[in-house]
Amino acid sequence: MKRSKNSLSSKKKAYKILVIIILIVVLSVLIFRKDRSAETKVSIPTSPVKVKLLNGCGFPGVARDVKDYFDNSEHNVTVVSIGNVSGSRFIYRQSVIVAKQDDEEKLRYLQQLTGIERRIYAYDDNLFEEFHIILGNDYKKYFEE
Repeated sequence: MKRSKNSLSSKKKAYKILVIIILIVVLSVLIFRKDRSAETKVSIPTSPVKVKLLNGCGFPGVARDVKDYFDNSEHNVTVVSIGNVSGSRFIYRQSVIVAKQDDEEKLRYLQQLTGIERRIYAYDDNLFEEFHIILGNDYKKYFEE
């Protein structure tokens, strides 16, 4: 009978050790990811990021308010124009960045600056602006001061 208690006791010890090892591995992964995210921080571009702001949610003055946010910041973003999405179809629940020129570095910077992860590629080299930001119903999540 004593052997089975020792056997049970050793199983409990093995489970405790296993749980401790799993916790150490999970904590190590979390710490590694945190350190890695700090390394991927994108630097401010040398030339201004040219952006057109489009109201895609229909709330009056949204694009103007976000323009003021960029104008009052030192983030090297120039808002070249504001307006509504074409056809005044306010159907955007989520904000999105539309890349109009092929510049991944500036796109990553704009995503990091605003927090908007959604992006669409619709290149048009004939446009002056490099990006359109379509402001959806969630715009406050990104531009609330």
